[in-house]
Amino acid sequence: MKRFGSAAWNGGPREGKGSVSTESHALETYPYTFFSRYGEKPGTNPEELLGAAHAACLPCRSSDCSTWRTSCRSRTALSPIGGRVQPRARATIEAQR
Repeated sequence: MKRFGSAAWNGGPREGKGSVSTESHALETYPYTFFSRYGEKPGTNPEELLGAAHAACLPCRSSDCSTWRTSCRSRTALSPIGGRVQPRARATIEAQR
């Protein structure tokens, strides 16, 4: 399965604005800024989107019985390692009958 997402950014790093979109149109030109990424302003950021994507895969994959309810929380960070940015994710899965 292949899907795509896209993003656009206009302006400088701090005063600019960007938007993200998904192939399914679940997100369509959804706005983000420097402050929604690094501060406490409303909006999304790449780390949050990676965490949501990671969390969405695991409960479906780990559920082997339709009577179980599974949920997942994924904490994601982009960290500089050796001159490159590497994503890191840690997931917690809960299951209940």
